[in-house]
Amino acid sequence: MKKISLLAAMLMLCAMTSYGGDKLAEYQAFRKDIYANPANAVKYLNNKDAEIRRFAVYTVAFNKLGNFKDTLVKAAKDSDEMVRLTAVSALYPLAAENPDVVKLMDHISRTDKDTQVRQIALRASWPFHR
Repeated sequence: MKKISLLAAMLMLCAMTSYGGDKLAEYQAFRKDIYANPANAVKYLNNKDAEIRRFAVYTVAFNKLGNFKDTLVKAAKDSDEMVRLTAVSALYPLAAENPDVVKLMDHISRTDKDTQVRQIALRASWPFHR
């Protein structure tokens, strides 16, 4: 069984322990759930909390869970810029072998409201970066 990377675990721990009360309990439950089985991250992709969605997207991409490309495409349209940034960053290497991803990245590079998301998408849509 694949595990999430040490860097991701450290980032999760730092980001998710800066809260208290119910939010902390929710983050701890999420962390335990995906540590037990990274495939559980899929059920958190529609969570109301953007940090949980972001780490779920990262876990799905890192472990290539299920139909991860479609999951990343959907996450690239998320309302939170950090979720979109995570999804676009994970889609970047797929652009070399998938023309649909290149089209999506080209669209994102022109329409996304976040500068970082647009820049990564733009790089992925250029042939010499693939």
